Amino acid sequence: MNYELYHHGIRGQKWGERNGPPYPLGVNDHSAAERRAGYQKSIKGGSKSEREYSRSKNTNNNETATRESEHNKSFLARHKKAIIAAGVVGASFVAAHAAKRAYDDYNVKNITEVHKFFRSSEYMKKHYDKVIPEGTDLATLSWDPDRTKDTDMFFATYKTLDKHQYNALFNKPASQEQYDSDGNPIGTGMCLKYRIKNTAKRDLKIASEDSSIEVFKQLIKDDKDFKQYVMDPERMQSNFVEGKYVFKGYRDARSALDRMRKNGINDKDLGIVYRMFNYTIPSDGGDDKAKGADVAKQRAKFFKGMSNSGYDGILDTNDALYGGFKASAPVIMFNMDAVVLSDVERTTMSSHMASQLITVGRKALGV
Repeated sequence: MNYELYHHGIRGQKWGERNGPPYPLGVNDHSAAERRAGYQKSIKGGSKSEREYSRSKNTNNNETATRESEHNKSFLARHKKAIIAAGVVGASFVAAHAAKRAYDDYNVKNITEVHKFFRSSEYMKKHYDKVIPEGTDLATLSWDPDRTKDTDMFFATYKTLDKHQYNALFNKPASQEQYDSDGNPIGTGMCLKYRIKNTAKRDLKIASEDSSIEVFKQLIKDDKDFKQYVMDPERMQSNFVEGKYVFKGYRDARSALDRMRKNGINDKDLGIVYRMFNYTIPSDGGDDKAKGADVAKQRAKFFKGMSNSGYDGILDTNDALYGGFKASAPVIMFNMDAVVLSDVERTTMSSHMASQLITVGRKALGV
């Protein structure tokens, strides 16, 4: 005997309309019990407005629009960062649609533009902080194997492709003194840099460009010596390599300083000038020890301000945004207590060649 099950719908229900209360975007914010209770109330009579809701298309549309609007405002306010992340991933239409709802004020009006907008790593690096998980290795290339010991800062990256990019572009063979196992010099030879690994002892908070600029501006406001350091051409700007002015970002920074000296400080130019400050942070003054000491004094003030704001490092804006190439996640670490030295090894020619091949492929693919 064959048994067949037929379903003829629910009495009084129209296609595309609910018989129960509406639950717009963010339905998972309601518990299953609340949804069942709302449905039972509607089919058993409920209030007059609830019964009329299921029968009147016009009322349904108006109430749904109102409830959606109110609910979405609350939902977007509570989940702004999650929506941004969803937009960056860009894997689903729903995620992109949510991002579009949240950021209509940027005039991003179609799904393709939403994807491009939120997938822009440059936008994210400028405006959003990063967290480096505990246990992550931060790599540094240097001729000095003790580069990250007894220092107040170091440059590093933790992304695999960035590590290959730095190894390919900034690790060329050079003649260097060689030593035996006892530390005695045995002549010179062609060598590559050391790869130094420091491991995060806990989650590390890395400041975006925006967050760094806020501390930078506050220091200029509160500290007269820091303000003079930034404004005086013989101090901060004198540490800026002249050849860097061939790049637009650096020319813009110098022009912004000129405008501020002439017309006074404003937020827009101050944000541009931060690029120059970020670039000169590691300067040792060369042969001028007094200049090197001045830089160290000013960066210590800045790092203290960043630390007081809860950060362990900042974005290396010049490599990330304004240099000749754009690394995805280069950082300047200043909280030395948050990392531990885990490994030091001399890089090899085979690893250097592999990094070159990977970097060429990365450039070809545009990643």
